[in-house]
Amino acid sequence: MLELYSSEQPQKDLNFREQLAPVDPPREEMCSIGNLFMVFELLISYLSGLDAHVLGSIALTEFDFANAELLTKDELYNPNALSLEEINKHRSDIRGPVASKKRFRRNGISKPAKLWPDGKIPYSISPHYTNLERALLAKAVKQYHDKTCLRFVPRSAFESDYLFIGKVDGCFSEVGRTNGVQVLSLDDGCLEYTTIIHEMMHVVGFYHEH
Repeated sequence: MLELYSSEQPQKDLNFREQLAPVDPPREEMCSIGNLFMVFELLISYLSGLDAHVLGSIALTEFDFANAELLTKDELYNPNALSLEEINKHRSDIRGPVASKKRFRRNGISKPAKLWPDGKIPYSISPHYTNLERALLAKAVKQYHDKTCLRFVPRSAFESDYLFIGKVDGCFSEVGRTNGVQVLSLDDGCLEYTTIIHEMMHVVGFYHEH
């Protein structure tokens, strides 16, 4: 049984988008080298001042992947988690524009703008996950790495298109890559291995498995 991580921080990520509001640029003329350096320093200060739940805590570590190999059957397939049928009963786990019937028949997206370049998905993770929950995420990520050519890679501070994994509001994701921050919400009731695999399937560009 993995030891749970306890934290006094709020256990939700509902306000993470508020932290992404752009900084108002200086109103004076910015022509001199000195002013350019000042703007650069302001930008670095802004990026470093973002809350951890925006840039995410540290990415998955070797510790998380090692813990993933120790998960028991009950920890992987949590009987208390919501089933996919329950998740979709009142609200679809797919967010964003409604897909056309043609796309649903095809199941996967083919629009280049919605595909992740080179199969790499930059990501950041909320600090509100326990060690056990991070191990579940690591287990799912490893499955994708082992079975597909896709790679979930830690997001750098200068990547504008990336995946944010957090406890936002239930279980959902948009399908394929979006412009800017793409949210994969895995709340407390969603943290079960097969559910995580399913929601990540939407992230990489599929609607629903058959």
